[in-house]
Amino acid sequence: MASNLQFVPGRNAGSLSLILNGYRFILNRRKDDATYWKCSLFRTGCSTRITTVDEQLMSPVPVHTHEPQHAENTVHIADQQLKKRAAGYSAQTSYTVISD
Repeated sequence: MASNLQFVPGRNAGSLSLILNGYRFILNRRKDDATYWKCSLFRTGCSTRITTVDEQLMSPVPVHTHEPQHAENTVHIADQQLKKRAAGYSAQTSYTVISD
């Protein structure tokens, strides 16, 4: 099943998100080799869910109740990268971390 899966850090420390075709999913649960994901906009009524095994999509490509979140995903990824970089600067100012 061909798909473009991108695994990125989640909003909370140690959590994981998955981006598929511009839609972000959050980890719902793991059981055996399967990982179950739900749309990050599940609170707004999108009930789309997918399953992966060994980082391969096992579900059909889902249909959402909303448009893709391209801009939000770009901001999310940049935010996570900045947090990762900031973790390496113990006594630096925010300006130093951002300007590097």
